[in-house]
Amino acid sequence: MTFHSILAAALWIAWTPGTALGAQDTAPPTLEDCFGVGRTVQGRLVGPESCRITREIRIANIHGVAYRRIEMGISGSIDGYTVKNGPRIVNFTDVPELAMGQKGNLGPYFHGVGVYRSDKGSGMTLFIPESSEDWNGKLFVIVHGGTRPYQPVGDLVTRTPNRYNPFMGANHYAGLMIDKGYTVAYTRRLVTSSRLSDAGEHGEPVALDDGSILQGKSYGNHVGMIRDWTLVAVNLLKSQWNRSPTRTYFYGISSGAQLGRLLNYVPGSNLDSTGRKVFDGMLLNDNGGGWFSPIIPGVFDLLPVNFTVRSGEGNGFFFLQPDDQDHLIFDDTHTRNFAHQIDVVHRGYPGGHFRKGNYLESLLVDTYVSAKGENARLLVEKGLASKTRTYEIIGTAHFDAGYLSSTELSSQNLDLGGVFDALIDVLDLWVDQAVEPPPTRSDSLNSGLAGSEQEEHTGIRLPEVACPTGVYYEFPAGVLQVGVTGFQAYLDGPPPSSPTDPSNFTEELLEPMDRRGYPVDMNHNGIRDRRETLTEAWQRRRREGEKYGTLDKDETFTHTHYLNCVRSVATELFEQRFLSKSAMLDYIQKATDSNIGP
Repeated sequence: MTFHSILAAALWIAWTPGTALGAQDTAPPTLEDCFGVGRTVQGRLVGPESCRITREIRIANIHGVAYRRIEMGISGSIDGYTVKNGPRIVNFTDVPELAMGQKGNLGPYFHGVGVYRSDKGSGMTLFIPESSEDWNGKLFVIVHGGTRPYQPVGDLVTRTPNRYNPFMGANHYAGLMIDKGYTVAYTRRLVTSSRLSDAGEHGEPVALDDGSILQGKSYGNHVGMIRDWTLVAVNLLKSQWNRSPTRTYFYGISSGAQLGRLLNYVPGSNLDSTGRKVFDGMLLNDNGGGWFSPIIPGVFDLLPVNFTVRSGEGNGFFFLQPDDQDHLIFDDTHTRNFAHQIDVVHRGYPGGHFRKGNYLESLLVDTYVSAKGENARLLVEKGLASKTRTYEIIGTAHFDAGYLSSTELSSQNLDLGGVFDALIDVLDLWVDQAVEPPPTRSDSLNSGLAGSEQEEHTGIRLPEVACPTGVYYEFPAGVLQVGVTGFQAYLDGPPPSSPTDPSNFTEELLEPMDRRGYPVDMNHNGIRDRRETLTEAWQRRRREGEKYGTLDKDETFTHTHYLNCVRSVATELFEQRFLSKSAMLDYIQKATDSNIGP
């Protein structure tokens, strides 16, 4: 046995299932050199230096299979580049041409070394089966977004066997992964927004090569750190069972999804020191801001703050600025090493931060959705159509109901657990068995296709959107956070008897106003007026050419219409592999039990 195998075996014996190691009399076990992961930079070893097990408890997945939940603090160093002036000054990254260039700062870039510390929250939460016989042989690495640094995974949502379990997004779908037999490594990294106050509170110092020290740096776009931590997890599994994962997958949300793109797009970023691919597949959930695109560097330009709705960002926002020169060539080696990538785009907030009537409206500027469509178009243009898929989810903004499960807004946002339950399997079958995934589904990318072909490739409409009882809309009143939807129901019952009845114009019956003071145009007629009834809305949808959720002009909405619609949509999405079986059955059962319609 190697030294690392002996050390790890000893540690495993010391870990008592169900015991919090921090409460034991002996010191928590420490993998002092983190299995030797790291590299030498200018004569200094850079990488994880101390991997300390702070706590372990015994849990079970949905099938009763025993898992160890291990909390590991990681301290160490990383090398990379930063800037001294201009936009995104807090960023410290090892891929500056994309991570800084596309965010409006073309340098100069200064090389240095930064540190990360376990006592501030840096590290991983590992979910590892107690027995190798219960392991499917694969590892999922989860990278959280940037809503706050060192974001914990939290307690896993309680799951019940043989049924659909809601709100799995609360834990970034870690529960779904262990229920499928994966080992999961949930990473906690330092990521702050561009607000200097965030960086000052949470950021770390970086020592530049010239000896100067820059304070308050953020590591949200540093690919090497997550690559190193992934290799620590891989080596830990190898020391435990004498075998490495057969496949390693990456799941990222928001800025975590940005990081997945950086790993895949920058040549060599997804390779270990021996030249082997680290991540075999990417499941990227709504890349923050639409970043990054596979071109260096001039895709995005920043805009002055006075052209945007204030939301705390200090440097303004960006718009898509196409570049007629391709700065990043995908040669044969890069294309071969490109990991299979699924991008899930939330399409519930086109128009982003911008006010109607300002300078940007005439430019048709769109902060998010256009950028995500441009990414998909560029990947196809670069010959990567066989390795990428983009799936737009209509009606959902940046956060789903699971992510918002601790708030009252959860009920006004779509739950995407059934979608990701299916897509985890889609990605695995694609990588592991070469089973082709469904084709790209995007309203924006396929708008130029002919009728039947366009319908086949339009964005994904879950039953709540395809069989609507109301409208999901961005910027709900009283909610300052971007990326959260509100929901306004159609009128449940007959309309007022007369179109001139004053009750038609009471606030209670009118279409709502969003937080910016604009009406939510539920019936698409360009004015604020009375909300439609369910019958009126579904009749209008027929005139607008919708496939589901429609009525003929002489039909009246009934519970049977609603149930038949939900059953058809849920079944179709399941057959297309965009929805899990449990989610399909849950949709049908809830529609059956509902009191929607007479």
